[in-house]
Amino acid sequence: MPKMEISYSTSNVKKVTIKDSKSAYKCLLPLFNQNTIEYSESFYAIFLNRINNTIGWSEMSKGGISSTVIDCRELLSLALLSGSSGIILAHNHPSGNLQPSESDIALTHKLTLTAQLLDIKILDHLIISKQSYYSFADNGKI
Repeated sequence: MPKMEISYSTSNVKKVTIKDSKSAYKCLLPLFNQNTIEYSESFYAIFLNRINNTIGWSEMSKGGISSTVIDCRELLSLALLSGSSGIILAHNHPSGNLQPSESDIALTHKLTLTAQLLDIKILDHLIISKQSYYSFADNGKI
């Protein structure tokens, strides 16, 4: 099971509200190891409640220099266990190229369709670098 930080308490944990891709980027960037973000690919998911407050996050996969593998069932299982209504996906490209690959687009499409069956919305998928990001939602790809 991937590393997961989830809180079911509404009183003891500071919740972050995700309003847009910029606030998602600010929330996600610290999760990535800044020493390896330009060396190896990692994939994270942030789980949100109905009003887009964070419930928690999970590092879904850690890969190599050019790819990482995501198990859709595992990601959606965590969403169900945490009672999530929404998910924001994020991964980095060690090359620094923020444009989505064909496999990035295919994975996002597959997760979006599958999550819909569970009444969970994939709100965005960010490709992250130390300096900037690409948002699928901002670019009409979700």
